[in-house]
Amino acid sequence: MKIGKRYGRSWPHLVAVLLVAACDSTEPEPLTEREVLTLLYESTGGSEWSYNDGWLSNDEIGTWLGVLTDDSGKVIAIQLDENNLVGTIPPELGSLPGLEYLILEDNSLTGPIPPELGGLSNLEYLDFSNNSLTGLIPPELSSLSSLRALWLYANSLTGPVLPELGSLPSLEFLYLSHNSLTGPIPPELGNLSRLRGLSLSANSLTGPIPPELGGLSDLEYLDFANNSLTGLIPPELGNLSKIKGLSLSANPLMGRMPPELGSLSRLQALLVHETTLAGPLPDELAGLDLTYFSWYDTSLCAPDDPVFLSWLESIENHDGGEICTAGG
Repeated sequence: MKIGKRYGRSWPHLVAVLLVAACDSTEPEPLTEREVLTLLYESTGGSEWSYNDGWLSNDEIGTWLGVLTDDSGKVIAIQLDENNLVGTIPPELGSLPGLEYLILEDNSLTGPIPPELGGLSNLEYLDFSNNSLTGLIPPELSSLSSLRALWLYANSLTGPVLPELGSLPSLEFLYLSHNSLTGPIPPELGNLSRLRGLSLSANSLTGPIPPELGGLSDLEYLDFANNSLTGLIPPELGNLSKIKGLSLSANPLMGRMPPELGSLSRLQALLVHETTLAGPLPDELAGLDLTYFSWYDTSLCAPDDPVFLSWLESIENHDGGEICTAGG
């Protein structure tokens, strides 16, 4: 009874405490865009940037170096490439709803890519290349429905090439080369119908080249060099009617070069050196107007045919192997 009486007497006080707690749990006021930019400055050593004109001043933020705003004063672009940014990318950048361009390449940024950036629904260009970023590529980036270019090359990113990236409907350029990515190339990348450039070179990718990539009708450049890709070159790559550069070198690819590659009428550079490809080069290649063709350190050989050999000699930058022997 004493316990009951004690709580009974304190009930009004308990209600008051709960009301105060409810008031204290309200969401904090969102940061202003000026405050977000200030966090970027502080997180990346702004006082030591090569150029920081206007930053932290009371002037309009659109006058700060590398910041572009629209007519309403909302930030639509941040471009601070080659500016000695040192530190981490603040997740608060994900609260700039109008941001279309986020260019922080060629700096000394470290740490992970904030998953909060996946909320930037208007973002079209994301360039963090040539930094020292680590960790995984956040799957949240697959929500960037307006994204046209994702440049993350030359970092220290790990983990897989996310299949979710294949759901980016506007993507034209996907450059993830020179990282430490592992695992297979996801066939879902074949869904990127607008893709023009795909570079996954200089990683530790394994497994086959997905034949689904042959459906990328707008693709102009494909670079998978310097990985550990295995299996055959898919003949479906012969459907890449707009391809200009194809580099598959320095992979343990095997089998013969598919004759379907001879239908790539716009191809200018074909690099298959340092592979385990074998057998005669397809006669169909002789119809291509190549500027670069390398097939050294393979078991490929050139057909002993005057027309084919004349075509090889006409290529400005050609580095190959031997002429096929009888029966080769």
